Amino acid sequence: VVLGLCATLPAQGALFAVDVGSSFFKIAVLTSPTSSPEIVLDEGANRKMPAFVSLRKGEDPVVGASALPMLSLYPNSTFTNLHQVLGLPTGHPRMQYLQQGLRFPWTFTPFPDRGTIQVQGGDQPHHIEEVTSLLLQHTQQLVKGHLQHQGHTGIKAQASNCMLVVPAYYSIPQRVALVKAAKLAGLQPQGLVHRTTAAAVQYATQASLSTKGTNVDNVLIIDVGAYSTEVGVFRVHRHSAKTSLGTIKAKAIAWHTEVGGYAYDEALSRWLLDQFHEQTGVQVEDDSDTLEGWRALRRLWAEAKAVKEKLSANSAIPLK
Repeated sequence: VVLGLCATLPAQGALFAVDVGSSFFKIAVLTSPTSSPEIVLDEGANRKMPAFVSLRKGEDPVVGASALPMLSLYPNSTFTNLHQVLGLPTGHPRMQYLQQGLRFPWTFTPFPDRGTIQVQGGDQPHHIEEVTSLLLQHTQQLVKGHLQHQGHTGIKAQASNCMLVVPAYYSIPQRVALVKAAKLAGLQPQGLVHRTTAAAVQYATQASLSTKGTNVDNVLIIDVGAYSTEVGVFRVHRHSAKTSLGTIKAKAIAWHTEVGGYAYDEALSRWLLDQFHEQTGVQVEDDSDTLEGWRALRRLWAEAKAVKEKLSANSAIPLK
């Protein structure tokens, strides 16, 4: 993604890209047109930043990895997955999916001034653009910390130029809302790009460095995220000149907004609930409206996710 914008890179600044995901944001930075992109780690040295924001009344916002445990402690005031409804109009079906399908303990209310929606945690509403801006502002802080750690002190203060990697299904109002959120965070968005297109650019970059294969490649890119899946078919034409990446043509891009890694977690957790009910006679979901019941379900979902990941490398594992 950042390689495609080398021509716009400021002489004394850095350009960073943010992959705006449902559960995580991923960040890479380019310090000069001739350098290679560098992955930016979060505070826990992870390659992706949890997309969580905790907004408790009278307290400073908690963002990223520090906000992740807040979801169990203060679920009514800890938000995630909001980029899915960013810029959407009141009454959009996505609201129902987040509230009933994902069962988060907060609600959405109309935002009449903009014709969009806002999130309501307890008795306090929050504009989704503002919550998103806190996440984007945190990515900038991580980039500045990375540049300082790598010795790029001269460009640390100018880490505001960014590219935003967005889902292909984002509508124009959603893209506009994301750009507004970035500007509210003090960033200067240089452009937006689809995830599969960004992957195609990376493929073309690697292909241009190789002498193997034909001059034309047909590439299928599958991006399975936490809550959605995108598929893109691209035709990559290589150029003989080493200074050119060639051309990339998108033949088709398709998506499903409710099929992702979470769908596996949900199916496995429901199977576990059925097994638990069969063995004990207790129906856990009957108590999901209470805080303790919701916390129990969160623990079950976390366990289901861990089981899914472990089963990727093992044929069977014990379940506590």
